[in-house]
Amino acid sequence: MRFLLAAIGAPLISFSLFIFMASLINNQVSLPKDTEENSYFDLVMSQQDESFQSKHRQKPKPPEPKPQVSAVPSPSIKPVMQNPGVSASLDMPAMDLSSSVSAMSISMPGIERALAPLAHVGETMAMPLYRVEPRYPAKALRLGKQGYVVLSFDINEAGRVVNIQILEAKPKRLFERDAKRALKKWKYKPTMVNGQAISQLGQKIRLDFKLES
Repeated sequence: MRFLLAAIGAPLISFSLFIFMASLINNQVSLPKDTEENSYFDLVMSQQDESFQSKHRQKPKPPEPKPQVSAVPSPSIKPVMQNPGVSASLDMPAMDLSSSVSAMSISMPGIERALAPLAHVGETMAMPLYRVEPRYPAKALRLGKQGYVVLSFDINEAGRVVNIQILEAKPKRLFERDAKRALKKWKYKPTMVNGQAISQLGQKIRLDFKLES
């Protein structure tokens, strides 16, 4: 009985093993084929992607040429000549600063010429080393006014004018300010007594304001 079962089972087992071995062989043979097909498909797809990317790849922009800077010629500037009929020179009158009577003319269109105020200095009065001529007031020039101012003052140890007082003025409130302002700038030689400078009191002067006809 055992022998019979062995005789029947052995061929069945052998046949089953044969079938199983055949199926394994078929699977091993078909697997490389699928792998090759997949590899080929991947290769084709990668080539297509590269070709698509190369078609759509933007070409780099060529570098822009640098602008050529040409030397700009400097414009020639011609000197502007003055009108030969117009003179730009100004004639300035000379001023005499000596103790003698001096005159300074002022030229103004439509206005009479004004003499510099005249300073009358008495024989007993001190003589200035430096004097400034008063300015002729513009209002007096415009109105054509003439006049004079009498002033008293002292001279200190340094020869400066101090304590100026208006004694008389004609017309009033027209020439006083300019006469006083000029007298403040006058300079005198100090009086020396026993080698020491002393003040000179009670000085007096008259400044005349006149116009040339």
